[in-house]
Amino acid sequence: MSGDWQTVDATSIRLGDRIRAHGLELTVTRIDSPFMGSEDFLAFVEDSDAQWLKLPVPIEATLERCGRPTRR
Repeated sequence: MSGDWQTVDATSIRLGDRIRAHGLELTVTRIDSPFMGSEDFLAFVEDSDAQWLKLPVPIEATLERCGRPTRR
């Protein structure tokens, strides 16, 4: 699967989105907000057979999101 990567605000990320930031790439299966009791942070989590990864970010951060591939 291929798609275009777009820079988006962290608050626009939804479950199922494929994101990358800080050299990490994950498919979002959970969003923890607030994170660690702070309204200024949230954390994106992938909990799958492929990997478990949590990516905390400031709420005003920007990330890259993989766009949906175009069907032909």
